[in-house]
Amino acid sequence: MGPENSDKEIPQRFLDPKAKPSENLLNTPSSVAPEVELLWRGKKRHKNQKIGDLRMVERVHVISNACAGTLRRSESAQDPWTNKLIRGDNRLVMSSLLAGRMRREIEDVGGIKLIYIDPPFLVGSNYKMTLLVGEDNLDRPNIIQEFAYKDSWEAGPSAYLDMMYERLWLIKELLADDGSIWVHCDWKANFMLRAILDEVFGSTAFRNEIIWYYTNKIPDTRKRQYTNATDTILYYCKSDKSIFNWQFEKREKPIRVSRMKKVEGKKIYPKGPDGKCVYVTREERTADNVWKFPLLHAHPEMWGYPTQKPIQLLERIILTGTNEGDLVADFFCGSGTSLEVAQRLGRNWIGCDLGKIAVHVCRKRMVKVLNEETGVSGKVVGFEVLEADEPKDLKLKKAANAVLSNDFHRDEYNLTKNVAYFKINISINALTVAVALTDFGLSSSQTVTEVFEFKGKTGSSKVILDNGQLVKILNKKDGSEQRCLLTQKWSDWIDYWAVDFEYGETQSLTVDHSNITRNGAIFNSVWHSFRTPRNRSIELSSSAWEYEGPGNYKVAVKVIDIFGNETFQVFETEVL
Repeated sequence: MGPENSDKEIPQRFLDPKAKPSENLLNTPSSVAPEVELLWRGKKRHKNQKIGDLRMVERVHVISNACAGTLRRSESAQDPWTNKLIRGDNRLVMSSLLAGRMRREIEDVGGIKLIYIDPPFLVGSNYKMTLLVGEDNLDRPNIIQEFAYKDSWEAGPSAYLDMMYERLWLIKELLADDGSIWVHCDWKANFMLRAILDEVFGSTAFRNEIIWYYTNKIPDTRKRQYTNATDTILYYCKSDKSIFNWQFEKREKPIRVSRMKKVEGKKIYPKGPDGKCVYVTREERTADNVWKFPLLHAHPEMWGYPTQKPIQLLERIILTGTNEGDLVADFFCGSGTSLEVAQRLGRNWIGCDLGKIAVHVCRKRMVKVLNEETGVSGKVVGFEVLEADEPKDLKLKKAANAVLSNDFHRDEYNLTKNVAYFKINISINALTVAVALTDFGLSSSQTVTEVFEFKGKTGSSKVILDNGQLVKILNKKDGSEQRCLLTQKWSDWIDYWAVDFEYGETQSLTVDHSNITRNGAIFNSVWHSFRTPRNRSIELSSSAWEYEGPGNYKVAVKVIDIFGNETFQVFETEVL
């Protein structure tokens, strides 16, 4: 299959035909000025959108009969859509979905009905993710902090607004005519984002300013002001045809009201045989624009990702704006709460994030959800993992001008890329093969390297790589230092590993509808084991795979360490 026009711009049919060639802005009607417009320094209304390559790197399969001990090839149903998890700059991803070959695949399932985004909030700081090392999640020294995403803007609010403005135009074009967008923000940027949304979608597209009130916010009494205990969700519709389903919530106390119905626009209160009003007890109320859901404090659904939102919140949004089978997208998907909710509610989904850790957490989270859902023996469910590559000319431009690196997400640490190794043992019994992971380490491990440093309220800590082992050094306020060995055994490095027993085979476990770039064979993971915040154990031996007949096969193994770095090897195997 050919590449996705990596060095071409979005075709002219998606641009404003009345604009000058140098002033094309996706979907912006140049002849009609907005009634109200937010201006900031350097605002660019006309910009050509580049299309990157969407490259499939993995198909993740969850086979329900894995618990039986033997895996077998089993074809999935002929579904018109395969869910997608994409790592890359969401601007490039959305441009490729809009003008690349996948656009038809999206349109074939009715288009994207709902886009939820939880973008940076213009906070001015960077966020770190909580990582656990090893099997004991109760040993506090085993908890370390890793960079998750960036929400600091050296150029000030103008850089943030440029980023959001460009992406909201793309989102508008991606949405189906009966679709809606839900933008999550807080008091720092909500008034600016609302002005931009009015400009992009039109003020008549506004539906609600939803207030998420979290009642369990711990008050900060050191400040001479009331504690902020709300977020804002701006809800806009593409058109009057957009889907809206009323939602209801349980009352704290049931109420007793007289039964009422409308006849020709008038309220009528029917009476019973005794001539008295008929009363009913109501235990639910129709939801309004103030939603009371608690924050996630040590909650079982937490994945350690900063700013993770509760499942209840996303359930309310997705149930309101979609029906079963609809396609939902989240282009700042973080830990993947929206993807989990969409999956559990029977919706299709696209998730995108630039962060390596975010995509890794989403992969684990969705495999866990699918494992819980596959109850029919032999059923195959799964999703595709893709990567978005920047166009060549944009890569060269960024390399030549470091000023352009004002990314809102950034990987600042890549510990084991191209320097890690692992060993396996392959056991063969007739037509069945199983894989055992026997070792993992770093190829270059003799030097002492500082991995990262973290400053907290009770002191500071740093993690170093010392002779192939991770060591955490705690600096306490009293000046003392505590040294903790984090990777006490080689398996402590492992966070996730997966096996493809027939790597490179043309037959796939899921039907391929993507029509995207494939450089070589695709890794079809049919067995996987991983750690979660609640379950720190990991299996080091796979289930057995039963081949259809003797022959020479390739067994591919992918290992992902605690920092989200991947190591991949292929092994030749002969089955007699």
